[in-house]
Amino acid sequence: MASADLELYGVPFSTCTRRVLATANFHGQPVKLVPVDLYKGEHKSPKFLELQPFGQIPALKDGNFTMFESRAISRYLDTKFAPKSGKRLVPTEPQKYALVETWLSIDHEQYNPNIATIVSQKLQWHGGATDEAIVADKFAKLQKVLDVYDKHLSTHKYLAGEYSLADVSHLPYTDLFYKLGGEFQAAIDSRPNVARWWKDISSRPEWINTLALSASK
Repeated sequence: MASADLELYGVPFSTCTRRVLATANFHGQPVKLVPVDLYKGEHKSPKFLELQPFGQIPALKDGNFTMFESRAISRYLDTKFAPKSGKRLVPTEPQKYALVETWLSIDHEQYNPNIATIVSQKLQWHGGATDEAIVADKFAKLQKVLDVYDKHLSTHKYLAGEYSLADVSHLPYTDLFYKLGGEFQAAIDSRPNVARWWKDISSRPEWINTLALSASK
């Protein structure tokens, strides 16, 4: 049963919506998903813009409180649910917290811009034909990032040492990237430490349950 008063406005196939859903599922506290019809432009409607002024998903409503941006929502839900679940994705100890925030920043600044562009181009989310030159450029940059990850993960089980929001944040786009197959899947599998990490985090219950929701919609 979804947590009372918590409404997540988005769509189950959205990578950013999935980031939030996985966080909630980690705590065993699913939220009520309120569908936003992107094809009809509901995310640009005056009503939705009251929740998210940039017209993007997801947005969260918790009673009279509203917020947006998937990483921020995930941090909020982690803080909200931790007392009940007894576990956290963002630790409170200063140095552990700093490491999680470091890898969330790396995800946002180094990893996500490259992998998201590749996925968007290959799946043609931008509404046009795939620009293979853009894909090649971003893939070359991503490979260098993955080399850094592989070295780091040779001495760390997870990005911040312990399983955290930093790992969860990587799930949505890496899942779609990996499923592109071919050289993209090989980019993960050919790096033993990245491959081990990916197999681990992508098989966790919170992610399996998130994908199951997407498949049911």
